[in-house]
Amino acid sequence: AHGAALRADQIRHVLAQPIEVVEQELNLTVSMGISHYPDGGANREDLLANAKAAMYRAKRAGGDRSQFFSPHQDRMLQTRLQLGAALRRAIAQQTLRLHYQPQVHAGSGLLHGMEALARWHDDSVGEVSPEVFIELAEDLGLIEAIDHWALREACLQLAQWRADGLAIPSVSVNLSPHHFRDAALPDFIAGLLSEAGLPGSSLTVEITENSMLTMDVQMIDVARRIRA
Repeated sequence: AHGAALRADQIRHVLAQPIEVVEQELNLTVSMGISHYPDGGANREDLLANAKAAMYRAKRAGGDRSQFFSPHQDRMLQTRLQLGAALRRAIAQQTLRLHYQPQVHAGSGLLHGMEALARWHDDSVGEVSPEVFIELAEDLGLIEAIDHWALREACLQLAQWRADGLAIPSVSVNLSPHHFRDAALPDFIAGLLSEAGLPGSSLTVEITENSMLTMDVQMIDVARRIRA
């Protein structure tokens, strides 16, 4: 194991050297997975498969590093794969649900709006926390589907409340920062508002402060178009 770690560091050092392509200097990083007999597998196929699994863990940890395979991590990966499959089914079958949390103005005590919060109960594993399934959805490329569903459900619910005579000022929906890379998002939201018969002031799109710090020019442009 020690020798494999040293060799991995040597490979990273070699590949970290700048290279020039068409007069442009490029810097490369490498993520490596390492498995060794017997814990990493009893044959070549298992060793390679487990090294690949360890490589993906290295990439999820930020990349430019090496990661050893371990049976404990493999069990965690299998659990994650099973949960991911269950989440795909939940999205396809629309078994996710929204809970609504009142937002009250501290000074007047009047209702400011309702915050829509995604929740997921799976028949096999029970209640899955939003921190777990939202991160999982982002890793699996499912977060846009969840965001689209939450936006539509929240707008239709607000329209229904108002049709029932309830004076709900607005509803807010948390969106993943990944979704702000979708240039079509502003038009999608505009279409939802039109479908529900709501003015733009009825919907608040929320994003965390930490996410704001990582937004690039393209993402900020999408956010500005949503605000408009």
